[in-house]
Amino acid sequence: VICLFSLKLHPNGRLLIMEASVQLGGHSRRGSAGPEELKGLARLKIRALEKLEVDRRLERLSEEVEQKIAGQVGRLQAELERKAAELETARQESARLGREKEELEERASELSRQVDVSVELLASLKQDLVHKEQELSRKQQEVVQIDQFLKETAAREASAKLRLQQFIEELLERADRAERQLQVISSSCGSTPSASLGRGGGGGGAGPNARGPGRMREHHAGPAVPSTYAVSRHGSSPSTGASSRVPAASQSSGCYDSDSLELPRPEEGAPEDSGPGGLGTRAQAANGGSERSQPPRSSGLRRQAIQNWQRRPRRHSTEGEEGDVSDVGSRTTESEAEGPLDAPRPGPAMAGPLSSCRLSARPEGGSGRGRRAERGSPSRSNEVISPEILKMRAALFCIFTYLDTRTLLHAAEVCRDWRFVARHPAVWTRVLLENARVCSKFLAMLAQWCTQAHSLTLQNLKPRQRGKKESKEEYARSTRGCLEAGLESLLKAAGGNLLILRISHCPNILTDRSLWLASCYCRALQAVTYRSATDPVGHEVIWALGAGCREIVSLQVAPLHPCQQPTRFSNRCLQMIGRCWPHLRALGVGGAGCGVQGLASLARNCMRLQVLELDHVSEITQEVAAEVCREGLKGLEMLVLTATPVTPKALLHFNSICRNLKSIVVQIGIADYFKEPSSPEAQKLFEDMVTKLQALRRRPGFSKILHIKVEGGC
Repeated sequence: VICLFSLKLHPNGRLLIMEASVQLGGHSRRGSAGPEELKGLARLKIRALEKLEVDRRLERLSEEVEQKIAGQVGRLQAELERKAAELETARQESARLGREKEELEERASELSRQVDVSVELLASLKQDLVHKEQELSRKQQEVVQIDQFLKETAAREASAKLRLQQFIEELLERADRAERQLQVISSSCGSTPSASLGRGGGGGGAGPNARGPGRMREHHAGPAVPSTYAVSRHGSSPSTGASSRVPAASQSSGCYDSDSLELPRPEEGAPEDSGPGGLGTRAQAANGGSERSQPPRSSGLRRQAIQNWQRRPRRHSTEGEEGDVSDVGSRTTESEAEGPLDAPRPGPAMAGPLSSCRLSARPEGGSGRGRRAERGSPSRSNEVISPEILKMRAALFCIFTYLDTRTLLHAAEVCRDWRFVARHPAVWTRVLLENARVCSKFLAMLAQWCTQAHSLTLQNLKPRQRGKKESKEEYARSTRGCLEAGLESLLKAAGGNLLILRISHCPNILTDRSLWLASCYCRALQAVTYRSATDPVGHEVIWALGAGCREIVSLQVAPLHPCQQPTRFSNRCLQMIGRCWPHLRALGVGGAGCGVQGLASLARNCMRLQVLELDHVSEITQEVAAEVCREGLKGLEMLVLTATPVTPKALLHFNSICRNLKSIVVQIGIADYFKEPSSPEAQKLFEDMVTKLQALRRRPGFSKILHIKVEGGC
């Protein structure tokens, strides 16, 4: 005997049987059925009523929680707007002080030039310069105080975000526990005898009528979608339409954003907390609603939840791994506006449960009211996320932070969930692009994900390939600075979050204008590396970088060799470095234009220098070492001489003056000493020099700190 029937939910909560037929022996009879068929039909009706009653109560419960969360989010948004207004006022004040600081620096630079030109007026100009420097230091102290205030405000904002993240995580765990309890209830309903189900169904059937139509929410704006619920002894279906009503959640600063998160809505009159009391209430409702829920215990549970949040560590890490990337990933943005990737389509019987587990592609800034209005529509914005998918995204987030850039771009093409995590800014904290052929559009595409990047490395990048009919001059002219537009987008997106910038071995496609862009957008830089063979830095770029980025403690600007402009980096650049960053800790300079005058000025101004690297500098003799050490370098800990000729007496002088010296690295070749390195006389003299340097390692105090690396294996 096969019973066929269809059910329809009336707006007042009553379940109507539209059509029923009993087919026996291949013939259909309408309106007449035996006692057994009627009993089976009654049992099926009771089960359907129980399911609908549970769904209605869960919907009401979810709506109340959503309203409370919306109220809390509104208060937080008002607080954020107030903080933003205060921050804007402080930023304007900082800009005004910055302009005053630039004016003072221009005056100091003008006085410095007058000192260099007019030796006769040195005494009077020096007094004026000291006065201006004191005034500048006072202004800098005011700027430091304002920066401290901004940092404290940012710390308070981060603390509020962390508390909000922990609150959302607790709600997700509660939803997970509720879903597991519903599965237990469904399995117990499937194993209950028919007589007990009938009694329970009678109690549950009176629930909607007892509440009255006035208690109902206008929650069925769209057409009703019929769903099939299968109950067996082994458990219920994985999704019952209400157990996974959690839409897509976006991430912010390594956590889920509360603006894009919806949680199960509680029934009206139910307690706010969904702890053990809440689960017990839902269990009683699923068994027929004959028992009353327990009294609310929200205050005690809330205090316990706050203690749990304070003890819990952060779930996500914002540290990313460096990696290389080529021009892959440009096609990944073409599917941004598409829906979910191809997946097995559910059958008619599975349409109801699976339709509530899809991902949401909600645009940024969508309000809760808009989401409620779209809930009845069949568009993609109505899709929701189950707690299992949220857990999977959290696991993917922990994994993707260790992927390199190329792998991260490929991972975004796997599926929608992978793309959601792979393109979150918290994953792109350290970006490394090396040994790849990229274009400016690719860098601009990366900029939308690098808003939280604190490290950016561009090394050995190549432009487009040269055309067959294109000459070398035309190719060099067309590709000069071709990546600077994309780099500007990256720097603008990272902003004050960027702390480390490295640009190396990118000839012609990235010029010294890159440092000027960094000084405009990334004023919190602490470590800068720029090495180029075609466009080494000059004193103008160093002055611009010093005016914009005052917090730099590590600077590597030695030109690469062979350099097309060997004299561009000169003593004036060294003097400018000392004036701009007196608190510098690590420095790498070089070039034929660096002399004893510039090195002495640098040592005099940078008293805290700990690491000094000299690349392709003229020979360091004992006299040069004495002149440099007379002015400073008392706290030097590491000295690196790359392709820089040095005498043994100079190394002895450095070791005797710099008491904190822990390492001396000498990397030399025969070409650094002689113009004709292939001649036998030059090779013999070079071997004698290397032997003298090696003999220093036998002296007391040199065996552990002196490291000599000779090109050619001599």
